[in-house]
Amino acid sequence: MANTDAPPARWQYAIAGIFFLGFFIALAGLQFSNREGTPIVIVAVVSAGAALVTVSLHKLSDFSITAKGVTAKLQKVEEKVDDVKRLQVELVNQLTRDRLSKRFEAYGNLWQCMYPTAIYTALPFGPEQVRGYAEDLSRWYFSPAGGFLLTPEARQVYFPLQGVLGDLGRLSEWTCHPRPNDPEVAFHVFLADLVKEQPHLAEHVKKMNRPETVGKEGWKAIGTAISAKLKSMVENDPQKNAGNAVFVAVQQLSSLLRTVVVQDLQSRAAAVSAPQEGAG
Repeated sequence: MANTDAPPARWQYAIAGIFFLGFFIALAGLQFSNREGTPIVIVAVVSAGAALVTVSLHKLSDFSITAKGVTAKLQKVEEKVDDVKRLQVELVNQLTRDRLSKRFEAYGNLWQCMYPTAIYTALPFGPEQVRGYAEDLSRWYFSPAGGFLLTPEARQVYFPLQGVLGDLGRLSEWTCHPRPNDPEVAFHVFLADLVKEQPHLAEHVKKMNRPETVGKEGWKAIGTAISAKLKSMVENDPQKNAGNAVFVAVQQLSSLLRTVVVQDLQSRAAAVSAPQEGAG
């Protein structure tokens, strides 16, 4: 590496001395020859200027070396900035993976809470099962890895489901046993009858094949209408038809909630797996 504090070379001092000597000789000659005074003055000025330039060469050299050093420092700063950016990306990716892991755990526990809505079981489904299911969901919702991880779209399905469970759990003398093997088809029939009775629900019901698009108000209207229709059916026909309708509605609303949380997990997992900008 060049030593930027090195003194001027000897030849620089020699040239400067020669020019200064010529300058003083010219001034002395000016005292003896007025005719040639002007040319001598010119020579003296030029000599002095040349001497100053020669002495300044060292400083100009210093400036050049200093500029190169500043450029090198800037390059190091840019490298440090790139390192910080990479670290930020890595931290964001790690936090995203941690949140995804927590969601897998939370949604797995939610899935387990939904066992009362299983289709292939010999257990009966009645008011007691509905109340127990609602309680399990509430415990999950207020657990450390529970409801606070639900997306807004999932909440829009969760609360209408809990509303239906609360309304039906307060009724008695109805049961579903055995459980229907194809609740999805039966639920479509149930919803078609509901739309005939309340045509304003048609647009909301049409969107239920993509539950995340129904919206908060749409789900609120659907949940209220389902509860009212089921309560009417239980009060007027508490035997098999009403019980089957209750199970079908509860099972399908639970299935729609599962659909929303699974879509959420899939989209987040895909985002984590995708190459991140600034990584590598």
